[in-house]
Amino acid sequence: MIHDTAGKLLRAQDTVIEGELPKRVEGAAIQRVLAQIRQVAPTPATVLLLGETGTGKEVMARAIHDLSPRRQRRMIGVSCAAIPTALIESELFGREKGAYTDAVSRQIGRFEAAHQSTLFLDEIGDLSMAVQVKLLRVLQERVIERLGSAQPVNVDVRIIAATNRNLEDAVRDKTFREDLYYRLNVFEDRRMPRNAMTLTELEVSHIRAVLTSTNWRVRGSGGAAERLGLKPTTLESRMSRLGIARMKPGGPPGVEW
Repeated sequence: MIHDTAGKLLRAQDTVIEGELPKRVEGAAIQRVLAQIRQVAPTPATVLLLGETGTGKEVMARAIHDLSPRRQRRMIGVSCAAIPTALIESELFGREKGAYTDAVSRQIGRFEAAHQSTLFLDEIGDLSMAVQVKLLRVLQERVIERLGSAQPVNVDVRIIAATNRNLEDAVRDKTFREDLYYRLNVFEDRRMPRNAMTLTELEVSHIRAVLTSTNWRVRGSGGAAERLGLKPTTLESRMSRLGIARMKPGGPPGVEW
């Protein structure tokens, strides 16, 4: 279990990149966290990120994925809180044609889409108990069943889960399964409070790190956009909005080359 208690990432132009995460940061606590992120990223371990909304959980999930052996495939993400309860099961596990009234065609779910990659389950504390049971089975057996089918489908997926809820309280209140909590809680990172870091700085730092690792190539196979799971135009727009530009070595800030 890791407790982020102090410090914030410095802007990326003031950092030394080691792997794909910033090395120079303020505070021993966050240095320890980043070291442990580097340690867990190459493993298949499930990761649980806890913290308030806006503390960079998705950015850290992408950083873990980008340091993992699965980085050649795009990370798949889903917000469990944004999908209606009636649809979340088909969204995660897929469906067969005719599984329910509006199911006019077969559709694979996020687990199949994330095969041999990483699945980021944001706001996992919002899942219903029924879906939690099915998720537990996936973690235990590495198989899913599409809605409307009894045929098992093998999946090879690394799970990174996140929530702003206190899952220990939810377990005590019997709104979250204890066995699922311990399955998810292989590696737990408690994100720092919202006012203890600048999310924009974390995002800038991570994007710059990925750009550095691709020699600032945005487009094409293995480019930064693919690594970040973004469309090239989306990444270029985000770079413009965040003021991210490649600097000429030894030149003043803002000079591109």
